[in-house]
Amino acid sequence: MASWIRKFLSSLYISVVIEDKECQVYGVLVKNGKILKTMEAVFDCNSLRVDPKFNEYIKRQEANVHSLYVSALLYNPKQWAVPTITKDGYEKFNIDFNNANIVFMPGDWSIFIPKAEFSNLTTFLNGLEPNLVYSPFALLYDKIIKNGAKSGEILYIYNQKDCVSMMVFRDNQMKFSAFFVTAKARDSFRDDRDLKPEDTTDLDNIILTEEDKFNELGSLDDLGNVVGSGKKDTFEDIQNIESDIGKTLEDSVRDIGKETVLLNDIRSAILEYYKNNLYDSDFIEEIVIFDSDKLNKSFIDTLNSELMIKAQIEPINTIKDMSEIMIRELKQ
Repeated sequence: MASWIRKFLSSLYISVVIEDKECQVYGVLVKNGKILKTMEAVFDCNSLRVDPKFNEYIKRQEANVHSLYVSALLYNPKQWAVPTITKDGYEKFNIDFNNANIVFMPGDWSIFIPKAEFSNLTTFLNGLEPNLVYSPFALLYDKIIKNGAKSGEILYIYNQKDCVSMMVFRDNQMKFSAFFVTAKARDSFRDDRDLKPEDTTDLDNIILTEEDKFNELGSLDDLGNVVGSGKKDTFEDIQNIESDIGKTLEDSVRDIGKETVLLNDIRSAILEYYKNNLYDSDFIEEIVIFDSDKLNKSFIDTLNSELMIKAQIEPINTIKDMSEIMIRELKQ
């Protein structure tokens, strides 16, 4: 269908991210080139499949729009970005060129995913085949291009709760990549907890937000009424709030743990880049981290002191980034 016709019809773009033992869903409803509303949902899942309520949710949304598109993000470690696009180049990395889905990227590099991983993803989604499947390397590259590739030897990092993707670029030339699973329990969902029997009678009550609360307000006056209706806080209430805001010891330990894991992964990637003769390496001048896991800004100081490399952190939202890319590509 021609894009100029499609824009007059309602289209729902749904992005799916599997993270922290949850299937997260973010949808954007578009008509006449305008966003009518957004919606969010979260579904339970284990290592084998997502809760069937996910599929019921998709079917219900599809019935209300002219077109529905689904994209999904791969977290499987069986994906790689390589600084080549030729069969001979793949053989140097001991990769079967004919047994992989390969996406050729600008600048003569490519992303590959074994063909079996797509059928595994479809099985996980109870038979639903996404229209688009993204690798974190693709999301990282989109961030690099949007922010402008820096000059020099730069290590770019896409940091998420369950995994981290890294690529080294010199200007616009990709030279190295690495992928680490940072939470094995989350990645494989080894607990394999049993899902509750399917019950579609309460689809409206599952853990989801159909749209932003602001979408439910008719005007700014409504917002003022909501704000004005709250009771005044007492001094004791304020003390309780301040206590809740403060990080608990458990939170602090968790933050230190994830930062230690990330630091070790960065160190491992840099050593591999420097020592492996497959890569035309040079000294890394800067580290840029696109972060969706709420890293503490002090981590920059840690990188400076431990690796003697300057660094910066840019906060991101993975599922919204993917949604933006999906809409951009499908509207072409």
